[in-house]
Amino acid sequence: MSGAFVRVAFVWMLIFLIIQPLLSHIDYLLYVVVKSNANYAAEKAAPDGMLTPSVREQVLANLQAVGIDPSQVVIVSNASSPLKRGEELEIQIEAPRLPMFVYQFTGQELPTTYFAKAYTTSEYIP
Repeated sequence: MSGAFVRVAFVWMLIFLIIQPLLSHIDYLLYVVVKSNANYAAEKAAPDGMLTPSVREQVLANLQAVGIDPSQVVIVSNASSPLKRGEELEIQIEAPRLPMFVYQFTGQELPTTYFAKAYTTSEYIP
């Protein structure tokens, strides 16, 4: 009887040991995608001096392509109208995060969102 219990416990431990690194790697890759899309949005927004709707839609399409729900993504910019050339343009993206652990062993609150911020200089010439 105890041999069967040890086998079952070992199988579950083995499953956790296999799945956890995989989940951590997927979590890291999704963070990189969100960060790179923030940089992409900043790069594409620089000539216009602000975040345009077409760039916003492209970023949402990119995030949706990797499985992030676009309705839960928040994209914020510090410019609602075009900034003059040389002013700082800032873009923030906040996206929902997947669970990082199969089982939560502690009572600590885990992060629930990916957060990325990118800065660039406006290149808009009025």
